[in-house]
Amino acid sequence: MMHNANIVLVQSDLLFVSHPFVINHFPLVAVYGCCYFLFALFWFYRTGVFYYFFIDYRRPYAILTYLLVITVITISFFVGKFLSFLTSDDQLKIFTYPLIIVCVMSMCRLRDTLPRPVAAGMKK
Repeated sequence: MMHNANIVLVQSDLLFVSHPFVINHFPLVAVYGCCYFLFALFWFYRTGVFYYFFIDYRRPYAILTYLLVITVITISFFVGKFLSFLTSDDQLKIFTYPLIIVCVMSMCRLRDTLPRPVAAGMKK
């Protein structure tokens, strides 16, 4: 739910406020990612748990995974920049809003929160 709420809030901001994305904002994205990574390391040393497998530095291809995460974040930033450009044009807003809603809803993931029955002979 937390990730979905974030996506919906960012979509609402993009649609109703239309703050422009500029390339000068990208370092803030990088700083946020670094802060999250440092928090994940702190949490790992405190609890022994990484909540995302791709943050775990003990995996054999951790460096490649980090590069892939940086690439995905960069691409996501520029897609957001492009959508911001589309929403800034009043004539394109009619077509852009449904496109953004479809893109956002395709990223949202809903989970079945009901407990699943345990198969016979299996431990919980």
